[in-house]
Amino acid sequence: MLKNRKWIAGVSLVFVLLLSGGFFLEIANAAEKKIRIAVMPLDMHQVKRWWTSNWDVGDGIAETITIELVNTGEFTVVERTQLQKVLDEQQLGEEGVLDPATAARVGKILGVQLMLLGTVTEFSLDTQKVNVPILGKVDITIARCVINAKMVSMETAEIMAAMKGEGQFDRKGFALGGAFGDLQGLSFSSREFRDHILGQATEVAAKQIVEQTVEKTADLEPMLIPEPAKLSGIVADVSDDEITINVGSKAGVEVGDIFEVYRKIKEIKDPETGEVIMVKKEKIAEIEITEVVESASVARVVLLGQDKEIEVLDEVVKQEGN
Repeated sequence: MLKNRKWIAGVSLVFVLLLSGGFFLEIANAAEKKIRIAVMPLDMHQVKRWWTSNWDVGDGIAETITIELVNTGEFTVVERTQLQKVLDEQQLGEEGVLDPATAARVGKILGVQLMLLGTVTEFSLDTQKVNVPILGKVDITIARCVINAKMVSMETAEIMAAMKGEGQFDRKGFALGGAFGDLQGLSFSSREFRDHILGQATEVAAKQIVEQTVEKTADLEPMLIPEPAKLSGIVADVSDDEITINVGSKAGVEVGDIFEVYRKIKEIKDPETGEVIMVKKEKIAEIEITEVVESASVARVVLLGQDKEIEVLDEVVKQEGN
């Protein structure tokens, strides 16, 4: 009887562990089932520039929206630095970020399902005089931020939703406009900006955009986005100490990039169809890019296998994490 009880207890324990494992697996799967999204720098062409420093307001407001999206816990959000790197590689500054087709191209490189892009139509501080009993004329400073945003599908390059966020705050006092200090150059995530009425107006507008994004994606199934393909090419020429490969700036190659060089050593074919079903390769070298043009790059050898020589048609693959 005791043995039976131990056996039952053991089975029960295994059953509980299996259930627990399944439970935790469900949690892990749930964590992975998030829509992957990126936020483009916002266009500022409709706003009259009143600041004098090199203050990137459009990127700052996009950063605020990005932070609010992360705080919802509903999305996997692409980091701003990663997005900027792709924009730089594609030679996209502020131009083109309003075009859904261009956004879809960038989004596919990033491996996202959705992209938010749009325009800031108002970003202002305005001081007016109002009559207050006893005090007489008093300054009132009004801060406003208005954002028009579009949610674009990377699969179809179609605009899935149009959204608007609008925030306004004001303060009264004697010449309060000058008491707020110099906002120019402040990070939009800094406490000084967030405590300012313009920062508060910006935050309200950004939160409205995010709330609408959550609402409009409530019934959208997260897609399995394939990882971006590794940057690869072939050796086009070998001359003395220089290796030329057939990929360049157009593909995102930069000076200093490290590529691994591989040689095909064996093809395995399906005995029935003759189709190649596997290719075995060996790594023979590493090269560092020293010069880049649009469709080609020149490199120097930094690592070479014993008794190996790089040859034309050898495959090159950009090193991960480089």
